[in-house]
Amino acid sequence: MEKFDDNKLFQFVYVSAMRDAVLQKAYEGEKKWLTTEETLEARNKVKEYIDYILEVGFKNQEEHDKKFIETASGVCDVINKKIETNGRNGQFTFGNAQKLINIVCKYFYIISYKDSYVREKFKYCHCPMDSILLENVWSKKKDEIKEQSNMNVNDFKSSWGKENWKINDKENYEVPDRYSIFQDNVRALAQNEGIFPIEYDYKIWGENLEK
Repeated sequence: MEKFDDNKLFQFVYVSAMRDAVLQKAYEGEKKWLTTEETLEARNKVKEYIDYILEVGFKNQEEHDKKFIETASGVCDVINKKIETNGRNGQFTFGNAQKLINIVCKYFYIISYKDSYVREKFKYCHCPMDSILLENVWSKKKDEIKEQSNMNVNDFKSSWGKENWKINDKENYEVPDRYSIFQDNVRALAQNEGIFPIEYDYKIWGENLEK
């Protein structure tokens, strides 16, 4: 029996995650082309990130976050260049990129079920930033968030899809403040429960689905 093509498995996960990343008004341009061969380079950047997690693993948060920014900026650059070159509408923002990468990661985390060795590989991964998690984090950490920034409830819970890079000069990308503050507070909440940030997403979404 021939071995199943792993690329088909990754493509299935990637397409599913991309749909989450551009759902409703999170992305206002044409969407179908985003998962075609036209954006293969973007898909390969995400695949490289996931393969590194599974095959090597990050040594610390700083190493992971550097690769995350490299991946997210690369995806944005590839897709937005195609948008510009082909005269399409829309802009693929940091918000779209973080959702794409973090949801792909969330799908692959499932393979850690009953496997603590694989689970450890995901310890530095981020929690997807979406409306459900923004609401949850604000409700539990609003005092800390207010101390860390000038954001009010509307600022913190505004559309994640329109969130873009704080710095984007092709050589020195920097994630927006809200994303950093969100991840820091998710990390604190997760740590209090003895779990990882990606697992905190599973926990909160699981509770939300049970309501």
